[in-house]
Formats: sequence, C-alpha cells, structure tokens
Amino acid sequence: DLLSIPISKDCDRTVTFVGRLEKRKGILDVAAAIPLVLKRHPDVTFRFVGATGISPEPPETMESYLRRKLHAHRHAFDFTGAIPLRDIPKIFSQTSICVFPSLWENFPNVCLEAMAAGRGIIGSRAGGMAEMLDGGRTGYLTDPQQPQQLAKALFKLLDNSNHRVELGTLARERILSEYTPQKIAQLQIASYQRAIQRKRALNKEQPAISPSSSPLPAYGGLT
Repeated sequence: DLLSIPISKDCDRTVTFVGRLEKRKGILDVAAAIPLVLKRHPDVTFRFVGATGISPEPPETMESYLRRKLHAHRHAFDFTGAIPLRDIPKIFSQTSICVFPSLWENFPNVCLEAMAAGRGIIGSRAGGMAEMLDGGRTGYLTDPQQPQQLAKALFKLLDNSNHRVELGTLARERILSEYTPQKIAQLQIASYQRAIQRKRALNKEQPAISPSSSPLPAYGGLT
C-alpha cells in the first residue's frame, strides 16, 4: 500500500510527525520549529500521529502541553492520537513531508514506511535513520535539539517541490534495492553464518576442560 502511493508535487502541504509524543522522539524540536516555518509558509499544516506521553511539566500530557504552548498557531496543527497500522498509508498519502527528529533512535520502522511512501523525509543523525537515508542522500538529516536546523530543512523541501519529489523517489528506490524481504533475509542468514563460523573457530582454539578439574563457582564468598 505504501509503495502504491503516488509521488506528486501536488500533494497536501502537510508536515507529519508519526510516533509517540515524547521528548525522546524530538517532539519538542518540532514544536519549536512550527512558528519559524509558519512565518515563511503560513499555508502549511502540521499533523501529530501517535499516542501522547508525559510533557516536561507532569502530570500534563504532551498533547495538552503542545496545544497550550502553540495556542497562537492552533489553526495550523492537529492531533490524531494513536491510529491502527492499517491507516498509516492513508496518513502518508495526505502528507508531503515527514519529520522524525529523535534525540536518539535505533532503526525505526516509521522511517522505512515514509521512504516506501516516497515522502520528503527529515530524520535524525542520532541513530539508524542516518544509515536508512544513505547519509542524507535520500532525505535530510538534522542534529538532535536543533529546531533551527529542522526549520531550514523544511524550508528546502517546502520551497522546492521538485526537490522533494526527487528525494522521495530516491527514498523509495532505496527501499526497493536495500530493504526488500529477500535482501534482508540474505543479510540475516549471512550474519548467522558468520557467528556460527566464529563460534566453531573459538571452540577449536580453546582446550577442553575435564569436569573433575573445573572448580565450582563462588557465590557471595561461599564455595
């Protein structure tokens, strides 16, 4: 479904964040960038997709906190809350740019999904998205806690729809060349084979220890 979404210059001017609304995901950077972006592009809409976490001022939720902090710009954003996985393609089809400015991250599926959808993507350098986006060749990368960088990257994609389409096309092509089930399966099997070979080599190098010569382990100073 994601791969069938058209990559077009004419899609909605919507910037979408998908993920849990929490500080670790960089949500506060998105919030700080919104006034900067709207000053230059007042027609842009921001959409937050995901369950809310706790704000920097507990027990207030992050959604409530953002609504309060961004009240002057309330016309320019909306919150969907958590949605079923089956609705993700629809969200991406109504999106021109995805932002994932995590403070730290592993290898998030949401970035792969946005790439498959051919969206313009701004990811974080702090984690696996730098590898996914090929070092910034198929999307922009920003440093954590740098909302000005995020705003500048958004300007580049909002100012030039042809560039956004070009990056989205490259992102989808990368999914089809590097992240297919067939290729990932081959890499995973090769990884297992290397681990097995290293273990076998290690076993050959270590001398066998007879049970009678092996001391009992000590626990808390007692044997």
